[in-house]
Amino acid sequence: WDNCSDILDEGITGYGYEIGNKEELIQCMEKVLNDTDAFISMKRNCIRKALDFAPDNIIKKLVVNIAK
Repeated sequence: WDNCSDILDEGITGYGYEIGNKEELIQCMEKVLNDTDAFISMKRNCIRKALDFAPDNIIKKLVVNIAK
């Protein structure tokens, strides 16, 4: 979607493509199939990035910003 760059780090947490562009989607899928090590690395990076959005971490950030 238009704002996927807000959560997707290209080649680090995944691959982006223009919605409706089948060729780009196929290219992304081929990258995954041809480089499983990179895919596994992106999967691990996704899990790490998801922790940024865990409720405990968000609440801590809110409290720090409110206290300023």
